Amino acid sequence: MKRVKFILPNGSLGPAFRKYLEPEYVIPQPDRTGFCGTVNGIDFYQLDRRTIPRFLQMADFDAGLTGSDLLLESGVEGLEVICEVPFSRSSERPTRWVLAEPMGSVPWQYGQTVQIGCELPRFGRIIMERSNPGFLFDIVTISGSEEPQVDHGLLRMVLVVTESGDSLRENGLQIIPGCQEMFISNPVIIAPPGLSDDAREKLAALSATLRCGVGARSHVMILCDLPNRTDVERLHLPSSVAPTTGHLIKEGWYSCAVCIPLSDQGRVLVSLERAGAKGIVVQSVQGYLP
Repeated sequence: MKRVKFILPNGSLGPAFRKYLEPEYVIPQPDRTGFCGTVNGIDFYQLDRRTIPRFLQMADFDAGLTGSDLLLESGVEGLEVICEVPFSRSSERPTRWVLAEPMGSVPWQYGQTVQIGCELPRFGRIIMERSNPGFLFDIVTISGSEEPQVDHGLLRMVLVVTESGDSLRENGLQIIPGCQEMFISNPVIIAPPGLSDDAREKLAALSATLRCGVGARSHVMILCDLPNRTDVERLHLPSSVAPTTGHLIKEGWYSCAVCIPLSDQGRVLVSLERAGAKGIVVQSVQGYLP
């Protein structure tokens, strides 16, 4: 049976992807040819993240992972999106493209062509045209740090990717109002048309493991004992369907277990304490699928 050939991206997405797949998929580092090894019937390769769509279009590969922004930049059409998962190199949030300018900039003049720097020129033109900014613009290809080019007047604005926006502020740039989310870039597993049933099953298993690993980092399990008089529905616990409850040996009490987003932990703990919960336990989650 033919093994599935899967392309991992170089750069920041690669290590995050590996982390979320462990321990089910422990992928070795690549050799000089880019081959990483075979895990669970999948041959893994690590290649240039920007060329993965073209590899899938032109070469003998079955699937790969890249950013949705890089897929748009490539111009390759007809690929199937097997899985889309919101994470970035350092968090369980996708990155976003923003339009920024130096703090205290003089407003652009009507009829002036604004020079906008972007490391992905085709992508930049598409996004700016979609946003219909109301001024003439020219996309200038940039590589490396964009801040000096703005500081020295080579560029008027930059279309850049960020997670929090902190690095932009630290370098004297501000996000233009209304341009905080020009594009949300999620990692996507993509494949050419005509996948075999066996390849599709292996990719489904890989995708489920990836989604499960990403979900685990942003959720916790809370277990506690609650008085029988407690109306769990009125606590508004953020479960995917409903909290799991069960009877205890001690009369007048029942157990409650719920998997919640990590961001809701404080609010939920306060609600449970006020409801009279005892023995509250917070556990990390190895995997989570909603």
